[in-house]
Amino acid sequence: MGALLLALKALGWLLAVLLILLLLLLLVPVTVQLEYAHEQFTARLRVLFYTRQLWPEPPPRAKKERPRRKKRAKASAAPAAQKPPEKKEPTPPPAVRSAQQTGTAAAAPAREPRPAPESKKEPSVAGVPLRRILDLLPTVGAVGKRILAGLRVHAVRLYWPLQGADAAETALQYGRFCAAWGNVTGLVQNLVRLQCDQVQPVADYLGEHTGEEHFSCKITARVFIMVTAAVYGLYRLRQLAETQSI
Repeated sequence: MGALLLALKALGWLLAVLLILLLLLLLVPVTVQLEYAHEQFTARLRVLFYTRQLWPEPPPRAKKERPRRKKRAKASAAPAAQKPPEKKEPTPPPAVRSAQQTGTAAAAPAREPRPAPESKKEPSVAGVPLRRILDLLPTVGAVGKRILAGLRVHAVRLYWPLQGADAAETALQYGRFCAAWGNVTGLVQNLVRLQCDQVQPVADYLGEHTGEEHFSCKITARVFIMVTAAVYGLYRLRQLAETQSI
């Protein structure tokens, strides 16, 4: 009895330690590094001191193959099983076939069921009423915003030369790029935290910087915040679904 209590106590301590380690892992930030340079895109995952390349995938390590022993193939001389001949059913004479056809034609046709009157159906998406989806949209938006609050885009560096057919076209491309960049950053800032270190579009009138495009950024996720927001969102959606079903 004492040994059983001691084992249960040790198991409880082990579960408590594993739970604490899991919470600490959720508090550790996860960073994804994105980079585009020399017409090649790379993505790396970093968690504390661990780094792994996601794209392009690193080549697999060559494994040393051991020489295999050759096995002698034994020829199996089992004779193939012969299938018995299939029996063909005798075909009825033409007089009987014509009598059968006339008998089926003389049978009274079955009455077709009358179509039921069409009732006005409420519009739905994948079987869910549209009204219910519209009622849940504000809650889904609030939960999504809380989940995205755990993301942070930082260390954004951009060097992008722009060149057109002539000087006027190059200037137009430069202006369009600056306007598009301002719109994109404004939209992203409404969703996640954004920090740009260096953004440098270049009007390359002479084509001296062709092929020097470079972009890099880091996306850091707080897993604990995102998981907590997701659990809270599922709880709120379940409450709303229960209140609507009453």
